[in-house]
Amino acid sequence: AIVFVVGGGNYIEYQNLVDYTKNKPGKHVLYGCSELFNAGQFLKQ
Repeated sequence: AIVFVVGGGNYIEYQNLVDYTKNKPGKHVLYGCSELFNAGQFLKQ
């Protein structure tokens, strides 16, 4: 799956997607975003 977030994305969202695919053999995730935020920046938006 390709997931692209227009706006802020973060590592936690990516990690959740990776965890979701761990139980699904043959599935992979490509994650992208137009801005990458840390936790504090993500909460401010």
